[in-house]
Amino acid sequence: MTKKVFVTRPIVPDAIDKLKSFFQVEVWNETTPPPKSVLIEKSIEYDAFMIEANDPIDIDVINAAKNLKIVSTRAVGYDNIDLSSATSKGILIGNTPGILHESCADFAMGLILTLGRRISYSHHNVLKGNWKVFDQTPYLGTDVHGKTLGLLGVGMIGSAVAKRASGFNMKII
Repeated sequence: MTKKVFVTRPIVPDAIDKLKSFFQVEVWNETTPPPKSVLIEKSIEYDAFMIEANDPIDIDVINAAKNLKIVSTRAVGYDNIDLSSATSKGILIGNTPGILHESCADFAMGLILTLGRRISYSHHNVLKGNWKVFDQTPYLGTDVHGKTLGLLGVGMIGSAVAKRASGFNMKII
């Protein structure tokens, strides 16, 4: 008997193809989370879920589960999963720590620089042809170096952001 996997987004085709070589796979073909009613319905029928960080696997979904044995989230966090309910039903939970923390830190640092130095604003105005004379004043923004950066949580991502920010001589709190 082939095991069945329900995937809540079509955004990782390589992983989905790999799953299809071993299991019967159904993919929710929307970029938004499936409604709770769909998750409940699929938890009755499917052996495993591959979910995203914003799919709520709560007590209602877990309680409805008849065949569900595994829920794996494509995320570091798993606060969208009711762990105690899953544990009480013997449902295994998986996540993906360490897979994207460097990329997330790069992106966060890019956003810090973009906001501080007004990069997006400047880029859009130059493309629109709004820079007609050499006047940098509207585009300068503020220095990032030497500023204070507050981080909430210093897990893998926060630590990697702090490492990047230290290169700008930022004070980290």
